[in-house]
Amino acid sequence: MKKAIFTFPTQIVFGNGVIQTIPQELSKFQIRKALIVTDTGLLQTGLVDIITRQLEIAGVLYAIYDGVQGNPVEQDVYDGVNVYKDNICDFVIGIGGGSPLDIAKLICLKSTHELPLEEYEDSIGGHKKISSNQYTTFTTTKNVKLGTPYYWSFLVGIFTGNRTNETSQLRIDDIVKEGNVWMMIIDETQGKRVKTTSSIR
Repeated sequence: MKKAIFTFPTQIVFGNGVIQTIPQELSKFQIRKALIVTDTGLLQTGLVDIITRQLEIAGVLYAIYDGVQGNPVEQDVYDGVNVYKDNICDFVIGIGGGSPLDIAKLICLKSTHELPLEEYEDSIGGHKKISSNQYTTFTTTKNVKLGTPYYWSFLVGIFTGNRTNETSQLRIDDIVKEGNVWMMIIDETQGKRVKTTSSIR
């Protein structure tokens, strides 16, 4: 698959080999040092090394925070912010997995905003408390090839918001049509598992 770009409004670049365009993408920003946010599992697989090699090509210094848990808690954000500040970073790169990507975005927020996280809850008008004074977050997943389940799980996640593990557990009879609308059933039937009960839909 050729490189493709779409925006709604966040720009997403995907396709075979686009991980090698990271230096080009990073050249759009003035970066002194980036914080890489990930988890220990991804770090141990060597996938993070693929990203750091691209940062070295781009001449970007980096620090790594791999303390994100599978079910992240608020402390994961604060620990990440401490690593960010201790290393005098000015850019955030999330490598995941949904949990590291979510925590990366929150580290970006909390590095410049002092209120407790709950104060930014959208349902209570928290978005009005978020200023444009934020550092940039750049998120990435591992480089995958056309035709692999990982490739399609990633694309399905982009368009539906599904977690990768939710998509990979789908059965044919989980894809149904009601009226003119196609939908996916995400639940814990037939041995499937979801992150939390609130993920069932």
